[in-house]
Amino acid sequence: MPSISEIAKRATKFASNNSPAILTATAVTGVVTTAVLAAKASFEAADILAMEEELRPDQYLQMLEEDRLGRAKLVWKCYIPAGIAGVSTIAACVASQHISSRRNAALLSVASLTENAFSQYKEKVLEQIGETKEQKVRDAVAEQMVKDNPPKAAEIIVTGKGEMLCLESYSGRYFRSTPNDIEKAAISVNQYILQNMYADQNEFNNLLGLEPTTQGYEVGWNIDKLIELQFSSMLTQDKEPVLVVGYMHIPFPKYDKIG
Repeated sequence: MPSISEIAKRATKFASNNSPAILTATAVTGVVTTAVLAAKASFEAADILAMEEELRPDQYLQMLEEDRLGRAKLVWKCYIPAGIAGVSTIAACVASQHISSRRNAALLSVASLTENAFSQYKEKVLEQIGETKEQKVRDAVAEQMVKDNPPKAAEIIVTGKGEMLCLESYSGRYFRSTPNDIEKAAISVNQYILQNMYADQNEFNNLLGLEPTTQGYEVGWNIDKLIELQFSSMLTQDKEPVLVVGYMHIPFPKYDKIG
């Protein structure tokens, strides 16, 4: 049987790991509680004012004429519980947002480090085995990607730019286009980067004819690492040719931080 200290440690760890969810639940509960307490306070305030008017009608009317805040002075205590609940709800929302922001920043840092390590690994692999063998490795990876994520007719995006089946490797989306149009899109994004220092991945998605994604705003390229496309071709299970669009530098977080 675990000791009290072990149980306390586990409880603390659970609370720390799930603090955003706990705070969000607290905030939701707080909103409901605040509404209930405010409604209850309104009924109590109405009873107090009615009683005051009934017991001292003359003084009540005089108070209303002389002091516009008179009624508030009579009933403000009724709203203390609702006020406390409201303040607690706001505090929970702010704390949840703060924790989520810190964790997202940490995840972006880890992702950036991982991307740098992966880029270095790719460069070393290319140096060690040469371009031909590296292309074979990349084709094998692309083939497995198509195998694990086969195209479904209903999900293939028709861009109006061509009829060749293509797969954007980062988002895993299939679309119809041509190699020439994809190359033009990459050149346009690189030109944009040279003028503006960086671009998010949705700049490229838009030029491909794909809808922007939430993740596409979080990653991208900059003047230090421009888009450099890598293509792999193979057949789907239905024997249809598919062009897999990869990147020498996969879109990375903190792309807007230069240097």
